[in-house]
Amino acid sequence: MYQPGTTSSTLSAPASSAWAKSDRDGNWAPLARHMADSAAIAGLLWDEFLSPAVRRLVIDAIGDEDRARRVAVWMAGGHDLGKCTPAFAIQAPALCDRMIEMDLEVRIGIGDGGRKVVPHSLAGFTLWTAWLEERGVKATRAWTYAAASGGHHGVYPDGGDDTRAMPGTLFTGESQTWRDTQWELADFATTLAGITVDDIATFAKKPLPQQVQVLLTGFTIMADWLASNERWFPLTDGARTSEERADAAVRDLRFPAPWSPEPPHEADELLRSRFGLSAGRVRPVQAAAVDVARACAGAELMIIEAPTGEGKTFAALAAAEVLAARFGLGGLQFALPTCATSDGMFPTIARWLPTTMPSDTRASLALSHGRAQFNDQYQGLLGRRGFRSTGIGEGTDRCGGEVVAHWWLSGRKSAALADFVVCTIDQILFSALSSRHVMLRHLGMAGKVVVLDEIHAADAFMSQYLHRALEWLAAYGVPVIALSATLPPAQRTELLTAYNKGRGRKVPSGAYQASADAAGYPLITVTAPAGAASVAVEPSSRRVQYQVEWHEANDSDGADDAAALASDVAVAAADSGCIAVVCNTVRRAQAVFGALQTVLGDDVVLLHSRFVAQERARIENRLRTGLGPDAGDSRPKRLVVVATQVVEQSLDLDFDLMFTDIAPLDLVIQRAGRLHRHARESRPRGMERARLVITGTRRSVQGDPRFAPGLTSVYPTIALLRSVACLDAHGPLILSPADVPGLVRFAYDEGLEPPADWRAAWAKAEDRDRDRVADQVSRAKVFRIAAPKRGGNMRGWNSLRGAEGSDDALSQAQVRDAADALEVIVVQRISGAIVGPPWAGELAGMPLESATVVDDDLARTIARWTVRFPAYMGDGKLGDAVIDALEENKIDSWQNSRWLGGALALVLDEDLRAVVAGFDVAYDVRRGLIVKKCRRTSDV
Repeated sequence: MYQPGTTSSTLSAPASSAWAKSDRDGNWAPLARHMADSAAIAGLLWDEFLSPAVRRLVIDAIGDEDRARRVAVWMAGGHDLGKCTPAFAIQAPALCDRMIEMDLEVRIGIGDGGRKVVPHSLAGFTLWTAWLEERGVKATRAWTYAAASGGHHGVYPDGGDDTRAMPGTLFTGESQTWRDTQWELADFATTLAGITVDDIATFAKKPLPQQVQVLLTGFTIMADWLASNERWFPLTDGARTSEERADAAVRDLRFPAPWSPEPPHEADELLRSRFGLSAGRVRPVQAAAVDVARACAGAELMIIEAPTGEGKTFAALAAAEVLAARFGLGGLQFALPTCATSDGMFPTIARWLPTTMPSDTRASLALSHGRAQFNDQYQGLLGRRGFRSTGIGEGTDRCGGEVVAHWWLSGRKSAALADFVVCTIDQILFSALSSRHVMLRHLGMAGKVVVLDEIHAADAFMSQYLHRALEWLAAYGVPVIALSATLPPAQRTELLTAYNKGRGRKVPSGAYQASADAAGYPLITVTAPAGAASVAVEPSSRRVQYQVEWHEANDSDGADDAAALASDVAVAAADSGCIAVVCNTVRRAQAVFGALQTVLGDDVVLLHSRFVAQERARIENRLRTGLGPDAGDSRPKRLVVVATQVVEQSLDLDFDLMFTDIAPLDLVIQRAGRLHRHARESRPRGMERARLVITGTRRSVQGDPRFAPGLTSVYPTIALLRSVACLDAHGPLILSPADVPGLVRFAYDEGLEPPADWRAAWAKAEDRDRDRVADQVSRAKVFRIAAPKRGGNMRGWNSLRGAEGSDDALSQAQVRDAADALEVIVVQRISGAIVGPPWAGELAGMPLESATVVDDDLARTIARWTVRFPAYMGDGKLGDAVIDALEENKIDSWQNSRWLGGALALVLDEDLRAVVAGFDVAYDVRRGLIVKKCRRTSDV
C-alpha cells in the first residue's frame, strides 16, 4: 500500500538535489517530491477513478488486490527515475551546478544533445531494469515492470535502444555517487508504494501481460499529468505533504465515480424506464439483445443486424447497461461513422444516461471528434455544472443522475478517459495506430462497453485497424456491440475472428460457417469459446415490399445523364410526394439538383458533405422536422431531397419514392430503409408501393452494364456488377426483412457466376479489386500496433511510424484510405475588405479582420464556416499547389487566435467565386461548395 507520510527528509544531499521540474524564474521541484506527488495521486486514482473491470485486469495479472495497487502506485511514483542522470540534469544549468556541488559530477555541456540521445523515459526504463536485475529479476521480466517508466511520454523504447551501451557521461556519470543516488531514489519510490521483498520475488516469477503493461502506462501518464499541474502541485509548495496536495487536487477535480448501473431484470421494464417505450412498442430485436447480454458468461462481441428503423440504438444501449452491470464496466464508448452522425447521437446519449443513474451520482460525458468544439450542446454542457434528464423514467429512484462534461476529461487525448464518450469511428481506429500516447486511449476503452454503429462502412484499409482494435478490446475483456443494417458474411466472420483471437481462443476457421450461413433477419451473432452463436430474431410487424425499377443512364457525359434523371424525377414529383434522389458523388448530386431547381424551385433540397457545417446542420434539421417520425402536419406535400450517401447514415427520414445510384447491394438496402420507413395512413397517388428506382446504370447495350461517370471512383466496379447481377437474379420485388440476408449473402458469394457476356469485364474487375484490397491491407499494416500477446514486453510497440498529429486530420488520414482533405474557412472580399459571407446572418458583410487579435467569440463563429475541398485537391503536388494558393490570402490578425491560427481561408470575390490552383471554386448557399477545373489557362 502507498505509505502516507513517507517524505524525502531522510534522503541524502545528492538525492535531494536531483530536480524534476523548473521554471524561468528559478523555481524548481525536487525529483523526490514529484515522485511522492505522483504516487499520492496514483493511489487516489486507483481507489476512486479506475473502473472495477480495469482494476480486476491488473489484480488477476498480479494475483493479489493489495499488491496490484502497490504495483500501480510504484510504477506511477517511480516513472521519472531517469531524470536522475547527467543527460537530464544539464538541461537546467543552475540546478545542475547544485547537483555537481553534491558530488554528482557532470562532464557534458548543454549543447552535447544528451537529452535527445538519452531521453529520461529511456533512462528510467533502463535504470529500473537494472535495479530489478540486481534483485533477482531477469531482464525480460523486469522490462514488463519498467514499461511505464519507459513509455510515460507516450512512446515505448525501441527494441534497439540500450543506454548501457552509451557513454557513462550521459547516463550514469563517472562517479559511484550517481549510481548510489539513482538507487537511493529507486528505493525511495519503492518505499512510497510499500513494495516488499516478497513483491519483488513475485516479479521474478510473474511478468506482467502486455495488456496490463499498456494500462499501467496509461495510468502512469494520467498520474504524471495531474502531478505536474501547478494548479495543484506548485513548484514552490514545500509546506504541504504530497497527500495533502493530492487530496486537494482530487477535491478540486471532482472526477465522477465509475458508472454502476442496476438495470431492471425484465427487458420490457428496462426499455420502458430508459426510453419511455411501452411494452407494445418494444421491438423483438431490442428484447433479444438484452436477453443475449444476460446470457453472456463473459465479455463477447455482439453483432446486431436489423433493418433501419428497428431500434438498434436502443437495443445496444440496453444491452450495454446489462453488460456493464454484470462485468463491472464503468462507462460506454459509442462510435459512429462521421462527425455529423456523432453530433446527432450525442443528445440521445445525454438523455439516456441520467436514467441509468441514482439521483446522487455524477457521470462525465465527452464528445470526441475533430469538430467537437463547435457542438453547441456539448460546449454548453462544458460551461455549466451539468444537467439531469427529465420526463423519462420518472417515478424511479434512478432517474436523476447528473451528467457533466468534465473540463479535464475533454481534451483531445484525455477525452478517452471520460466515463461516456460519443465519437467517430476514427477514435476507435486510433487505438490500433502506432502513435504517441495511444496507451491513454487503451486505458479509456478498457473500462467501458464499446458500441460501433454502421459497422459495414469500414473498407479493407480501415478494417485492418478495426480488427486490431477488436483484438485489444477482447484482450481487455471489453464487451463490444456492433450495429449494421446488413453485413456480408465474410465481413461478419472477420469481426468474429478478430475478437476471438484477442480473447486467446483457438477457433478452427470452419467453426464460423454456421454463422456465415445464418439466414435469420434480424440477426444477433455473438462470439463464443467454440466460435460464434447466432440468434434469429422474430421481425417486428414492420414489413416493406420494395419494387425495383431501372432508370436507363445516358451514354454521353455526366451532365446529360444528370439532366435526364432530373427530368424523370420532376415528372414523378409533378403533383405531390416526398422523393429521395441518392447520388454517389457530390458533383452528380449538384448537377441533378441544378436541373431540378429550375422546375421545382424551393421544393427541392440538396444535402451532401460539402456544405459549411452550420448550413448542413440547418438542412438536416429541416429534413428531420418535415420527414422524421414526428413530422405530423409538418410533412410537406411535395419535397425532393437530392443527397449523397450522408442520407443513409443515422437520419431517421421517410420517403414516398426513392431514386438511388447503383451501389454495393448492402448499401442499396441500407438506402432503401428510408423508403416507406414510417407507418403512414396514406401515400401520394402512384407512390402507394415502395418503388426503388436504380439509376446510374446503362442496361440497353449488349454485354456488361455501363455506369455513369464517377460511380466507379466511389465503389469498385466488381461490387457494382455483383449488385446488378443479384438484383437481376432476384427479380423486381424485395420483401424486407425476409429477403435481405439471402440477397446480401448472394451478392458476396465467391461462387456467384456472371452472365456469359459479362465474364470478361467481370474477371478484369475482380483482378483490379483484388490488387486494390491487397494494396490497402499492405499499407495499413505498416502503421498498426502489434497484436496482443500473452507474454512479451512493449519495446518498439508504438514507435512513431504513424505519429498522431497536432490535430485529428493527420491521424484520420492514416486510418482511412483517402487523401487528407483540406478544410478551409469560407469568407468574402468586398472592396478590398475581408467580410462575412451572405449566409453569416448578422455578420454578413461585417469586417472580419482586426489590427491586432480577433475577438474570441467572433473567431469561434468564423471558425465554424468551414468546408472541405474534394479529397483529390489535397493530394500530392496538387495539394501543395492548392495550399500555396490559399496561403496567399493569409489573414495576419487571425494567427494569434486559438480558433483561427493556422487556418486556411477561401476568400471569395463579390460573386462568391475564386480561382485556386487552376480550379474554379464557388460557394452557393443551396448547392454548397462547387469545384470545377478551369477550362482555359487564362482563367487561372
